[in-house]
Amino acid sequence: MFSKTSNVTPNQKEFLFLESHPQYKTHYTIYNMRNKNLHVPNFVGGALPRCDQGDREYYSCTMLTLFKPWRTGEELKSNSETWDIAFKLHVFSNDELKLMRNFNLKYECNDARDDYYSILKKKKKDAKMNNTSSNVLLNNNDDYINDMDIDHHDYGDDNFMTVDIDVFGEKTLRMLSKMRDAERIMNGAGWLDDCTDKPPVFDTSIFIPDTILTPNQWKAVVRD
Repeated sequence: MFSKTSNVTPNQKEFLFLESHPQYKTHYTIYNMRNKNLHVPNFVGGALPRCDQGDREYYSCTMLTLFKPWRTGEELKSNSETWDIAFKLHVFSNDELKLMRNFNLKYECNDARDDYYSILKKKKKDAKMNNTSSNVLLNNNDDYINDMDIDHHDYGDDNFMTVDIDVFGEKTLRMLSKMRDAERIMNGAGWLDDCTDKPPVFDTSIFIPDTILTPNQWKAVVRD
């Protein structure tokens, strides 16, 4: 918001308040058209609804609320209209239509990720059925896929490195390569050899004090 004494450049468009507004005579808002391609809208709050599925009325209401100028809810639609009809009747600008299309990109990316997840999950199941992947490394966990965390594996099997390369992604394969190198180094250093020494002998007898008193009796001894 700017004072009316401020200068407006040719790339800016000013919007005045209503005459009833207390700052009508002193201030106005400016839309800088030069910067319209340099800013990304950041919507605070819950997730925006999808245009391709879900409640169409809720989607239409949300988009009209964001892009159609209004001061009261009655200006968004008439009582005889549904939100969907009001949405279709409103003429959105090209910039607004572009924003609405971009809103759905995140959901489209999530759909593609889920589809890819399903394909990898099916490959993993097929690999387990064909005995081409290691049951120990997979740890019988149907939810483990591709490049997710691998912090909870059982490394007790000497053949845990036998895996199907079609099941795992690059990140997991790099991790498996590092694990293979670490196992080779430990084997060469003898860390995994059977222990030939006997376990140390400890005194396992139970200590029995000369005097046995209750807690209150000990407190009395300390006071004395």
